[in-house]
Amino acid sequence: MANRDDFPKRVKTTVALRAGYLCSNPDCRRPTSGPHSDPNKAIITGEAAHIRAASENGPRYDPNQTSDDRKAITNAIWLCGDCNKKIDTDWSAWTPEKILEMKTSHERWIAAEAMIPSLPKVSLETLPTLRLSPALPEITSEALEQLREQQLIIDNPNAVDLVNFTLTLNLPEAIARPGLYELPIGTRARIRSVEGAQQVSISGDATVNRAPPVLNTNHLLEADKIGPRSKIMAAFYTVKPLFTMPYELCRLNPGSDFEDPEKMDEHKICHFFLEGQYQFLLRNEYVNGFFFVPLLFKADSRCTTSYPVQDTVDPWQTWRGTIWRGATLHTGPGGSAAVFG
Repeated sequence: MANRDDFPKRVKTTVALRAGYLCSNPDCRRPTSGPHSDPNKAIITGEAAHIRAASENGPRYDPNQTSDDRKAITNAIWLCGDCNKKIDTDWSAWTPEKILEMKTSHERWIAAEAMIPSLPKVSLETLPTLRLSPALPEITSEALEQLREQQLIIDNPNAVDLVNFTLTLNLPEAIARPGLYELPIGTRARIRSVEGAQQVSISGDATVNRAPPVLNTNHLLEADKIGPRSKIMAAFYTVKPLFTMPYELCRLNPGSDFEDPEKMDEHKICHFFLEGQYQFLLRNEYVNGFFFVPLLFKADSRCTTSYPVQDTVDPWQTWRGTIWRGATLHTGPGGSAAVFG
């Protein structure tokens, strides 16, 4: 049997400490140390595994390595027993380069350099046509004329949960009905209309009644969590809203207070956007995250495309308008009423 170049004790201890005594596989990260029944002892279940084999014919053996290279900490990665067996059984799937990157990534995570998850990938796009769904069982020429189908994708590329996820949708068109959707297993989500706040002032025998719901361009999506490397896909059908759009105002009244939304790259005023918040667990405490996605809307084709997600609103100025449900005022000879926001 060929001689093995095993790690000395100091290498095993150091690589375990650098890994935080957690398995370095990001899909595992199982604790590998714990209390012993003897209060003076601890149980260690992890192993210092060789990236390139300790002996000839072993997994990923490199004949160009010296004995010192094979025993060095640069050739060691800390894993639980299961993951060690996994990488040594399926050699072709676990190359030295892949294992080394896994080690480096895990040590950055432990050092808090990469413990902050990257931004979720969030996009909203207008589909080229309409799809049949329970809310749209038949597609007619009238539906093709009136409706546009928008598809929202929220992708969590991280190895950690994003929890208490909220997404505000400031859209150019009003949501008329839901479309197809797909949620990760274990995720609960809903989308609801957001209305402007209203206050009422009355005197005498006047009354104010809440008006019926109206189609709204402002919505809020809420999800309890989006699991690691999973995504939400939700589609909905939109129509032109009842109120005058900013792009129509700027075309009808050049020089008015409204800028052309199609020239947002020039004036940096963003009329339509997605804006969200979420939380993630960092060292046993929940930390808040924020993201912003500008939307470009083409009025003639009624098509929306999204810009890349960013972690700040800058350099955009946002145009925030909220549709009011409205109210019906009833006034008599001795009364008056007003509704304002």
